[in-house]
Amino acid sequence: MPLVALVVLAASQLIGPASLDVVDQQIDPDGVTWAQGSTITSGSQTYDVGPEVVRWMLTTPHGFFLTLADSQQDDAERRFVFFDGSEVSDVPGEVSSAAVSPDGRYAGWVDEDGPWRLAGRIQEIVVVDLVSGEVVFRDHEHMGGDLGDDLTSRYSELPPTFIGFDDDNRAYWSDAEGSGTRWRVELSTGSKEFAGPDPDRTRDEEFPPVPGEPYNPEVGPPVWLSDGRVTDSSSTGALGFLSPDGRFAVRTGLFRAMPVTVAETGKRVRLDHGRKWTFFGG
Repeated sequence: MPLVALVVLAASQLIGPASLDVVDQQIDPDGVTWAQGSTITSGSQTYDVGPEVVRWMLTTPHGFFLTLADSQQDDAERRFVFFDGSEVSDVPGEVSSAAVSPDGRYAGWVDEDGPWRLAGRIQEIVVVDLVSGEVVFRDHEHMGGDLGDDLTSRYSELPPTFIGFDDDNRAYWSDAEGSGTRWRVELSTGSKEFAGPDPDRTRDEEFPPVPGEPYNPEVGPPVWLSDGRVTDSSSTGALGFLSPDGRFAVRTGLFRAMPVTVAETGKRVRLDHGRKWTFFGG
């Protein structure tokens, strides 16, 4: 059974530990990854998910989480899927703010299509083990839903956010209570705790992580860059990320033609990804 089927099976049936076969398929971990139109480029490999086009992507060692659309129009119908390199399958629920752990073992997100309450359907946190395909954590506490809540207004103004993972594979999220309380869970034990004091800190903000804090592992550890080279000083540089193998550096804060350089020399890596609807994947 393909890995993608395991993710869908576990998430849709809400099962506990199960004996499931897993395909030992690995995505090239050393290549620069991006998507343009229907084509995903990862190192020396290319994949095609046509006729749909990629509108967002998240890379894992086992495949890609993608938002696919019918066309490149802004109002095109979209769906959230997992692509294992050969097959595309829908991920159950209405997924937002997805993230993958630094070691590629876990993926987490907010499911906007969570359990029913008196005021309507509330949102919940979901974490999936990408090796076993099991849902290893769910939580919908402090997500609203008491009688009288206007959930539509609440979630549009203060949506719950799955923040990400730290190096110890603890998962972080911000709930919908008050101004948003920040939590984390130890996935090996299921122990959940308050993870303040800054509930507004997200994985997309531009600052280096500190020990015990979540960060975005898609593009490796943060560094300061000057003319494409890694520098020890931030006085004249710009924030970027270093690839996990240390070969490439990536300047952050740009939506389209994201510059990728050789970290040691600053030489630009020429990628065919300068046009509209191109998404950097790590």
